Amino acid sequence: MEKMRRFLSIGIILIMAMAAIFVSAPAEAAKIAEAAETSDAQNKAIFIRPLIWRADSSASYSFKGAALENADLATDGSVRSYDTSNGTVELPNPYKTDGSVTGLSASWSFTGKVTLEVSITGSSKDYVEVINGVPVTYKEPYAGSGIKWRATLAPNSTLTDLKITYSDLSGVVGSFGESLLSGFGARKWIYVKGSAAGTLFNYQMPIRVGESQKSVGTCDFKLSGGILSDFADIRFTATDGETILPHYLESVTGKAPNRTAVFWVNIPEIPKNGLPIYMYYSKTGASDLSSGEKVFDFFDDFGGALLNGKKWKTVLYDKAGSASVKDSILSLTRAKITSADYKFASGLIEYKARASASGSSEGIIRATSSGNDDVIAYSSVSSSASAHSITKGSGTKANDPKPISPDAFYTYKIYCDDNGDIAFRRYGEDGSGTAQAETEYLAGSSEASPIGLSSSIIGETMSCDWIRTRKAANPPPQVDTRTASMAPEATNLPEFYNVSIAPDGGLIPSSDSSESYYISRLISPAFDARIIKPSWDVDLSDEESVSISIAVKNGGKFYSDWKNGAARYASKKEFDKGSQLRWKAEFGSEGIELKKFSLEYRPGTIRVVMPKGGETLTSGASYSIFWEAAGYDPKYPLEISYSKDDSEDFEVIAAKVDNSGDYAWNVPAGVSGKAVMKVADYNDKSIYGISEDYFSIVSGVTAETKVRAAEEVGVIESVTPAEEKPAETPKAVEKPLAGMYDLLIKVGDNPSPDGYKDGDIVMVKPAGYLWGAEERGKFLIVRTYLTPQRALELMQPDEMVTLTGKSNRKVTKTLNKRKYRFNLQDKITLQERAKAAQGHLTGNALEVKDIAAETEKK
Repeated sequence: MEKMRRFLSIGIILIMAMAAIFVSAPAEAAKIAEAAETSDAQNKAIFIRPLIWRADSSASYSFKGAALENADLATDGSVRSYDTSNGTVELPNPYKTDGSVTGLSASWSFTGKVTLEVSITGSSKDYVEVINGVPVTYKEPYAGSGIKWRATLAPNSTLTDLKITYSDLSGVVGSFGESLLSGFGARKWIYVKGSAAGTLFNYQMPIRVGESQKSVGTCDFKLSGGILSDFADIRFTATDGETILPHYLESVTGKAPNRTAVFWVNIPEIPKNGLPIYMYYSKTGASDLSSGEKVFDFFDDFGGALLNGKKWKTVLYDKAGSASVKDSILSLTRAKITSADYKFASGLIEYKARASASGSSEGIIRATSSGNDDVIAYSSVSSSASAHSITKGSGTKANDPKPISPDAFYTYKIYCDDNGDIAFRRYGEDGSGTAQAETEYLAGSSEASPIGLSSSIIGETMSCDWIRTRKAANPPPQVDTRTASMAPEATNLPEFYNVSIAPDGGLIPSSDSSESYYISRLISPAFDARIIKPSWDVDLSDEESVSISIAVKNGGKFYSDWKNGAARYASKKEFDKGSQLRWKAEFGSEGIELKKFSLEYRPGTIRVVMPKGGETLTSGASYSIFWEAAGYDPKYPLEISYSKDDSEDFEVIAAKVDNSGDYAWNVPAGVSGKAVMKVADYNDKSIYGISEDYFSIVSGVTAETKVRAAEEVGVIESVTPAEEKPAETPKAVEKPLAGMYDLLIKVGDNPSPDGYKDGDIVMVKPAGYLWGAEERGKFLIVRTYLTPQRALELMQPDEMVTLTGKSNRKVTKTLNKRKYRFNLQDKITLQERAKAAQGHLTGNALEVKDIAAETEKK
């Protein structure tokens, strides 16, 4: 299926090109420089809070205001479907991303059965179903920049929270990560085979982990050590490698270092075709997150000093009755307990129990209000007719005449299907092997009701070690045999030190610590970064409470004192170049939250655009030199020089020239021959760009030749020899511009959700940018030549000064609109406007030569 084609394993691969350093031949220089050119998204890593909806008010969004059908909002803010039909909840307005979405992962917490559809075009007609925790990648024709979702809830289901993490072409690579994975050194890929029964929801399945290659017993896979002796350093995640899956350590058997551990993992959604998950391990000092409460539908291992009154109701048959807990064992004498709020309909009830003397162990499958019609699984020490039976009220409905031994623990499993069919099985203490006794009864009803435990009424004691309920499928999902052959892999994870993820997805420091910091995962461009510019978003009043430092080599020095939005340069000795980047945020006060962090890194590549080679220039004339120096600030000093006649020496034309992208060069009189142009970093001359090939400089040429030269290169001022024509001031020829760009123009007077109006320049991207279906259908795309500086200028937002912050710094508020608009008059017909309103424009780019004449400040 098409949608399954888009499921990918976790990870976003940033494709980078190599940077040019020293070259000798112009053609080779141009080839390397061209290879170093990458898109903005490929030179930037943006970490941003995920989109989170929660029932409470702790996240950025709530379900309030969403469109509901056959569902309503509960008092706690969650969405609940009705009893008789599926319900839906749909996001009313799409979330607009800065670039076309390239991938996303969604995870949600729920009870019952809840599925999710996501659209990245902002249109409901483009919904695609996603699997909980499984990343999706998008390519044409599915590109778009509006995230919209719709959840479908089966009857009696509840949706409590939903999180969407995404990547896009603006450089967003995902969220800040998961603090519970901080410091874990290895992970193991586990492939889960689905069940022919269909998609399973919140399903609990066992995973058997061998501590070493010599571990004995049944193992789904074996490791080669690296796990703590108490198995506390275990984490399971969804396919995205980030969403934590609850787990419970049931048992550890064998002798160290060759033991086998059995974990139960709750997987929110297992499709019929299966899915991969991850197990992270290897962290010294890891805390134990094993929790039966979080894994199973109902769980109690009686670990407290008293019976949990929030879980159980206790009934004593008479004054001699008692219900007590000691050493994690529940003891019932002439008493029973039933679940207080929990109700069970179908699946598995499991418990480990024993009976004393002539007593019995009784598991209550269906507890009634009167207790007179309870359905009970009964296992007795007595070899009577009801040694292993199912009873209802006072009548025995099914029996296997195999008694139990007194004071011996057994594991009991009671399976109930959706039709009310009950199977009661008894196993040895560890619950493995073949059932020792088994009986079945068709109860005829699967109505949800409390469960419980009971002793006999003759005064003997029934003891229970634990009880739980879980889902059941036939056949059950299993760990695929391919898993055993998959080698563990090293991790690339962020580090959290007294820092955690806020409910809305941002980074916050711990309130009780004086030192709090976060170190990002490793970012590895395919080049040495020579220009780095970080920027970040925090609460304005607390901006100075976050200190940023950046390392360029794995395990290397962190360079400090970075300024928000300011670039630094290896060429200026502000840091050493490197290709293994990490950023570190240190928090200086409580209450601050880091919402977004952007790390822009460039190879410091310079490319000569004009003259690129093959042109003819006239000595004594003035020409435009064009270049691109991506990542350099407009005021960064560059040096322009040229070399002629295959000489290795370069003559400086201008030193400390601003990085404006163009320079007017007066070709010296009397110079002739072939030459190359070079633009270099003034602070590090080894970084430069050079013409792709040789151009020619001629003298004493005819007017016809000069006109041809002007057409090729762009004469700013023509200087004609006196013998041909008296000196005069010629008209400037239009300069060729540095590069081709696409402008996204809003069509229509009705304001968009972002506030853009007719003619507004919404986005500027390099020509050939992968626009989504919505952009192509609703917006006019204009293609034109721009210098990088002009492109940045057109992307500047409208801003309003709101206040003056610390150190006299002006604080501005971005109005989510651009400063410039495009003149749409005579550029689009009424028919095309009508098509744009319906999202049916052709999407073909309109080429404009003189963009300056068509744009204006608003």
